[in-house]
Amino acid sequence: MRRACLLVCLIGCLTSCARLLDPLPFGVEVTVDSAVVGLNEPVKFAVTAAGGTILDIAIDYGDHIGEHYLTKSARTTLVRFEHTYAAAGQFTIRATATDVSYGNKSATVDITVH
Repeated sequence: MRRACLLVCLIGCLTSCARLLDPLPFGVEVTVDSAVVGLNEPVKFAVTAAGGTILDIAIDYGDHIGEHYLTKSARTTLVRFEHTYAAAGQFTIRATATDVSYGNKSATVDITVH
């Protein structure tokens, strides 16, 4: 009898916990500390994402260079990146979150390098 009660309690607790961990609405955002920067100045980016099970955040700096950060199955994440541009111009930065439940979602931000 005690084993059955314990089993029912564990199943009930696990069911309650699962409800608390339902996937969040899937979203990704990328921000930059300055939209206009000088050549060879470091630029800081922040990528935030929420979802079900986020595995990876990738960023493409728009100059054929990119980085990945493994999030270890997070539901929410904030990842900071820093990059220095070697050429002047306008660049579109694309951040992409990969989620087990939702797939991929991207966000972009533009900067100008003088």
